[in-house]
Amino acid sequence: MLVMSRKNVAYRRLEIYSRNYHRLLMLFPDLEQGCGDAHYRVSRGVHLETKICERTRYTTVLYFVLRFKGCPPWFPDVVMNVRAYHDARVAEVVTYQRQRRFLVQRDRPSPGILHCREKRRVNEFFGRCLDFCLGQRQKRLAAIK
Repeated sequence: MLVMSRKNVAYRRLEIYSRNYHRLLMLFPDLEQGCGDAHYRVSRGVHLETKICERTRYTTVLYFVLRFKGCPPWFPDVVMNVRAYHDARVAEVVTYQRQRRFLVQRDRPSPGILHCREKRRVNEFFGRCLDFCLGQRQKRLAAIK
């Protein structure tokens, strides 16, 4: 059984945030200068919309939406607010599906319990979304006017 100390867990979390920041820069090279508003067709039926919500000297808050066209109405869009820290070169998900606090998904119900594992999972999912967009970029990432 692998036992990790709190220091190692914090380091892994920063590693995820760092990778997400570099993926964001690969997708939006001008993000540090404040250019992040875009609307792309990533692949057939998938659209990426980004908008800068807040810009300060060292941080940028980016509104990130993956829309799935032609899907049933019960299939939600992926909506996240992501804060990019340019001085630390990390990016973290601040809100996911318009919620700031991430509920624990467990076998035993514990209403109202929040956990940092869920935040890590949301940030890993954001990384997968960025990987998907970057993978499709070579094929047909075209700006929609």
